[in-house]
Amino acid sequence: MHSRGALCSHVRTISIGLFSLGCAKYLQAMSGRRSAFLLLFSLAIVHVAICSHFRGGIITWRPVLNAEPNTVHFRFKHAWRRSYSSAMHCDYDTIRGRNLIGPDSEWQCVSGCDSSSIASTKFYCTTFSEMEDWSLGENTFTHTFQGPGPFVVSFKGNAWIGLVVGGGDWSMPTTVDLRARTDNGQINSSPTSGTSPIIRLQQHCDYTLPIHADDPDGDEVRCRWAQSGGTDKIVSNPSFSNDECGGVCQALPEARLENTTCRIVFRASTAGWYAVALILEDFLSSGSQQPLSEVPLQFLIEVREQTDGDTAECRTRLTFTDATVDDRHCVAIPPEQMFSASIVVNEEVSK
Repeated sequence: MHSRGALCSHVRTISIGLFSLGCAKYLQAMSGRRSAFLLLFSLAIVHVAICSHFRGGIITWRPVLNAEPNTVHFRFKHAWRRSYSSAMHCDYDTIRGRNLIGPDSEWQCVSGCDSSSIASTKFYCTTFSEMEDWSLGENTFTHTFQGPGPFVVSFKGNAWIGLVVGGGDWSMPTTVDLRARTDNGQINSSPTSGTSPIIRLQQHCDYTLPIHADDPDGDEVRCRWAQSGGTDKIVSNPSFSNDECGGVCQALPEARLENTTCRIVFRASTAGWYAVALILEDFLSSGSQQPLSEVPLQFLIEVREQTDGDTAECRTRLTFTDATVDDRHCVAIPPEQMFSASIVVNEEVSK
């Protein structure tokens, strides 16, 4: 799917989950098959935009069945500034040719492993925007660990764009625990999310931003703010301090995160760019306090400056009509086939 930014420019309040690693149950059922590309629709009444260099990412994982013990299949997505370098440039030829692009960096095991480097962070571009200057893509890799763990796999680098709060380095760790679950004796799979990598909001307005999360095992998924340092809940190593967010830990001021519903309540008071760093955790039950796994989700929010004092934007209510594809709908698309869908919105301004 190739985006030229028209969706963001003309339909101001629709976010399609191009960043999605969702449809978890369907992905699990389709594991091992390469005949379809899966797209999760995540419709949210927010703005979308893409800005500079690193724009967020996510990594998820699942055990590989009928393989060597402790073998894990990882899937990650990244968004980058398209013009940052030739390594980030994506166009039609890049997509058709399945050319690897991205930073010359590595996913590293930072806890529990006998070696650090386990995979490249380069990816296959899946969509891009010339107008908004971004490239987005994904890749997968498989790694066999020396035991059941737990392990922490992370991607660290620099730099986020200029932010109102924080900035600089990023750190994206996921915790992998391959010990048998206590409820069914199976190996756990991590949660997934379909949240867009960049969200644009209007200054002086109040927002409730849904973080779409799913779990292939049907576990309860909760969200929390990523933390800098501290003891990991899964890794029982008191000497290990897990940096979950680099320079953007809790960098969204005055925001409130609803842990169980995974919603961010936020008043966009100050214009500028903000980075959001979350950790998604899955639990056996609503009463459980011990997570089974931890997944990083990092994205950007741009608050656009309101210069004329008009708050009509805040009073505008947008609703998707029945002609729009259902929220979080999962579609299997055969390779190299064109896909289209209608997105129709009604706009009402309250007095």
